Parts: sequence; structure tokens; C-alpha cells
Amino acid sequence: MDDVFAELSREVLSGSGTPLNKAFAKMGFRPTYKQGFADDYNYTVKDFSDLTDGVILGKIIELVTGCPPGSLISRLRNPGGDRLRKIGNVKVCLQTACDRGVDLGAVKAEAITGANKEAILKVLWREQMRSAIYDEHL
Repeated sequence: MDDVFAELSREVLSGSGTPLNKAFAKMGFRPTYKQGFADDYNYTVKDFSDLTDGVILGKIIELVTGCPPGSLISRLRNPGGDRLRKIGNVKVCLQTACDRGVDLGAVKAEAITGANKEAILKVLWREQMRSAIYDEHL
């Protein structure tokens, strides 16, 4: 938020000399919003490697299994190129899918993180099958 206040101070209050965040603080306003990495994440899928960090896979699982919006994504960490974080994210995604009734068999997080196409397709297919069966019984 500080960078937003700094930019607004430069653009709007250029002659006042008081930074916007300090002016708001004098009025008792304290901003608390923190934007998470998932809010700015690019959810475009171009190939299988886009699904390997768990973020897009998590969003797909949320949508297909009927999880409340943000309930899975909020539990993930910013992968930032770190293999262990990616594996952790994928494990959270797979566990959530299992908890929501998706039979994933023996799919391992390491296989998905390693861009194993068969493992990724298996997860996507089984999610879709679970969704189709669930919708059929409604």
C-alpha cells in the first residue's frame, strides 16, 4: 500500500508536502489490505508446464470441485521458481481434490511438478469425470 500512497501523493498532492499515508494516519485510517501473489498471477495455460507449480491446478480444482472461491488458492505459497514450494502447492491441490471426492489413484506431486504429461492429464481427466458424475446426480 505504501507504493500506492507514494504514487498518489506525487500525482495528487504534489504541493502539500504531507505524504498521503501520513495524512490518512492523522484521520485514523490505517490500510490493512495486502494483495497476495495469486491476485496478480497469470492464469493463462499454454502447455503442461504451466500447471506444474500448483497455482493454476489449484484454481482448476477450486472451480471443478465446487470449493468456495479462494479457499484452496489462499493456502498456496508463491512458487517463485522454488521446486519445494511447487511440490508443496501441488500436494495441497491433490489433497484438496481427494477430500472433494476426486479419485486420483497414485498420482504424486513430484510427477506433476516434473511436468509428467500422463500425471497431469490423469488429474485433469479424473477431476472432469468426478464433476460430470456429480452434476449428473444433481
